[in-house]
Parts: sequence; structure tokens; C-alpha cells
Amino acid sequence: MMSARTTGFIRRSISLALLATLVEVTGCIADDELDGPLGEAQESIAAVTPSLWGCTSVDATVFTHVFAGRAVSCGVGVYCAVGSGQQIGTVLTIGDVRVSQTNPGYYVAGSCLGPTSFQWPLAGANGSAWVINNYVDLDTDPGDLRDYAGGQKTYDGHQGEDICIASFRTMDKGIPVLAAASGTVIETHDGEFDRNTSCTGNANYVKVRHANGSEAWYWHMRNGSVAVSTGAHVNAGTKLGEVGSSGCSTDPHLHFEVHEYNGTLLDPFRDNMFASPPAYSASVHLLDVAMMLGHVSDAAAKSPGMNANLLNIGAQFSTVMYTGNGLAGQTLAVQIMGPNGKQWNRSADITLTGTERQRRFRWWWTLGNTRGDYVVRFLVNGSVAKTLTFTAG
Repeated sequence: MMSARTTGFIRRSISLALLATLVEVTGCIADDELDGPLGEAQESIAAVTPSLWGCTSVDATVFTHVFAGRAVSCGVGVYCAVGSGQQIGTVLTIGDVRVSQTNPGYYVAGSCLGPTSFQWPLAGANGSAWVINNYVDLDTDPGDLRDYAGGQKTYDGHQGEDICIASFRTMDKGIPVLAAASGTVIETHDGEFDRNTSCTGNANYVKVRHANGSEAWYWHMRNGSVAVSTGAHVNAGTKLGEVGSSGCSTDPHLHFEVHEYNGTLLDPFRDNMFASPPAYSASVHLLDVAMMLGHVSDAAAKSPGMNANLLNIGAQFSTVMYTGNGLAGQTLAVQIMGPNGKQWNRSADITLTGTERQRRFRWWWTLGNTRGDYVVRFLVNGSVAKTLTFTAG
């Protein structure tokens, strides 16, 4: 909703006195659209408008195009709105303004809304609570990849930011999805299965429209978690739902996607829309660790359950690291200390070879015959980052 101070819509029936007030803040009127008393005010309106909201022209041609549902140009950094009377029909952003009104009695007005600034839609720290697994693919050639930093942290045709959490176990704790900016909820969907590990079914989601007409889409939410309704106003930081894996999704994550008022895809990183954007390259951190019975597959490691803490002599077990980010040359390893306080076993170091995203690393072990309490140390760059304990009996 815009205030009358910053925008307005002028019709033929408006009195000259009211028109004079509106001229101070808004409005372009085409010369040949005026008659009677309104026509007498056209010169002052034309003179003041360009400095107010960046109309590149106030001639009749522009408004003929507007009323035909085509376009009028808006200045860089300026946002425009169109509609009838005092009710806004469409809120528009930088570039060509697409107008839906066709009645020549309606005119165009503008307001300086400014660009939308996003906060991060998940709480916690980059690499330890979540990690960006895919950015927007900016290369339009099939098969070629390019993210906003010139790298390839994306997949072909990807239209958003995939923000991943460690596992389904983490998802089951209920990880809130937060509105990145204030706006109005324009669409929601819930009730879909949320533990997908392949591209299937429909997603649970929320769409929010911001004051400048752009939209943010929050995709793949947890079943039953959508916390807002269509038409509701939300502030930045409002809980919209929870991270899930509904629809076309292989792991629990939030797909965050942004569009212009006219449907054009935006890249919030390229377009500098985040108030505090996460670093593209960062040191490796542990999202989580797990201890599981048996020699588990990667598919099983996606949903680890409670950590195993009581093992039989001779049992097979697995340790899992869920990592976020990582730089070339950084190392990961697992060291297991026996009941006597000495090292029972240690894995070889895994050395990262490039800029990493989300990873799962698994180690398989077979327990010996020594009973007692063991400590599992998860090592990052040679230092203990996390520990788990178990008892052999």
C-alpha cells in the first residue's frame, strides 16, 4: 500500500484544486488526454514530473502506449505504480512499465519505493547451520554453468539459491524459514510429502510480494509447516514455514527464488539484494556428525536417526561428517580413542581439492574385542571439531 503523499491516480472528474495538490508529488498527464479545466494545468504537471519520479517523456505517444497495455519508461532507480482512482493496480520496478489498464481515463503515477533489501531466510551461521549448495545459473546455454561469482556452484537452468541443512534428522527438529523482506503473501501450498530424495511430486511453498512488486518464492517446505495464509502481511523475519524436502528435491533444503514484477528472474547475489550476503568461499565447518550401526550407504546417511551409543563386540559401525563449505588444502579425519585413553584407530586425512559446498563423508569401522567407553573425534584441519561417545559391551 502506498501513501497519498507518494502516489496518486488522476481521472477526468478530479477538480483543478485537487489536481494542483497532486502535482506537487506525482503524476504525468498526456497533453491530448486533457480537456476543460484539467488542460489548463498540463504545463506545470509536465515540468515537475521528470524530477519527481523519472518519467522520460510526458508526450501523448507515451500515454497512447500505456493505454494500449504496452509500456512507458521509468528512470533508473525509480519505481512506478499504475492503477485507477486511489487503488493501485500494479506495482512496478526499474525498466519498462507494463500497464494493465486500458481505459484512457486512467493515468500513471510514480513513487520512490527503493529496491528490496533481503535478510537471510534461515537462522544460524554459514557452514555450521546451513550451506548454499546451488546458486542461480546465469549461463543460458544448455549444458554450460555459471554462478554470480563466475564459478559453477549451480546446475543447468537452476533459478534460485538452494540452502541446504545437514540431514532429515536436522529437518525433523523444525528449521524455520523466515521472510527475507516484508510483503504480502500471495500464494501458499501445503500437505505434500516432505522426505523426497528424488525429483517427484509437488512442493509445499510460500510466495511473498514486496512493496516494489518483486516476489520471493520459498520452496520445498516441510509438510504441515506453512505458517501464513494468502493475503497476510509479513515482516522481514516472520516465520513462513520450515525447511523440508517436498517436490523436486533430493535433500532437505530451502529453494529461495526471486522475480521482478513482470516475472523476470533475479539473482539476489548478482543484484546485491542481500543486506549481508554470505561469503561465496569459506572454510569448512561441520553441519553435523553421526554414529550409525552397520556399514551405511549415502542414502541411509541422509536420515541418520539417533546416534548409536551402545555397540556389541565385533560390531560394524559408521561415522558420518556433514560438512558445509571448504577450501582447497583443508583436511577432514576421524580419530577413535579407546577405553585406555589411547588411540584405537584413525582414518587417513581427506584433503579437499577445491571450493566445496555441502558434503557427506562416511567411514566404516569394525569394533574389536575391547569393552569399555570410546570417544570418536571428528577432526577438521587436525583439530577436534566435535566428539561422540559409545560403549562397547
